[in-house]
Amino acid sequence: MLTLRHQDGDIHYQFVSGGFHYDGQHFYLSIEAHAINEEAFPDIYCLTLDRIPLANGFNSQEVVVSTNSSDKPPNIYVYTTFHAAEVNGRVLIEVTSPNKLLATLSITSEDVNYYDERAKPNTLSGKVELSAISKNQLWLP
Repeated sequence: MLTLRHQDGDIHYQFVSGGFHYDGQHFYLSIEAHAINEEAFPDIYCLTLDRIPLANGFNSQEVVVSTNSSDKPPNIYVYTTFHAAEVNGRVLIEVTSPNKLLATLSITSEDVNYYDERAKPNTLSGKVELSAISKNQLWLP
C-alpha cells in the first residue's frame, strides 16, 4: 500500500500496474496506483523514474532524484490530477531476484488540492514489489 500524506488527511493507494526496466546503464520505473477509497481525491497517482543512472549497477541501492528543469531524462514525474512541476524522490531499491525488486518510496511534490497560500508539499510513501518488463510496456511521459 502507498500513502499520500496530505494536510487534509492521508490518502491510501493500491498498486495497479507498472514495473521496472534496466538496460545495463539506465533504470526506469513506472507505477500507477488507485485510491482505495473511491471518494478520495486525487483518485489516481502515477510515478515515473526516467533513465536514471545506477551507480552500483542493478544491485540494491538508494536512488535520489529531483525534477530536471529541462524536462529531459534523467527525470522523475508525478501525475495525479495535474503534472507536478517540482518533485523530489528517494527510492530504496532492494533487488530480490534478477526480475523482481522491492521499491521503498518517499516522493514529495506540490499540494494535490491547494494552489494558493494554503498549499503544502505532499509526500507519498510506501513499498511496492515490481517485476521487470520491457521498456515499451512502461508508462513514460
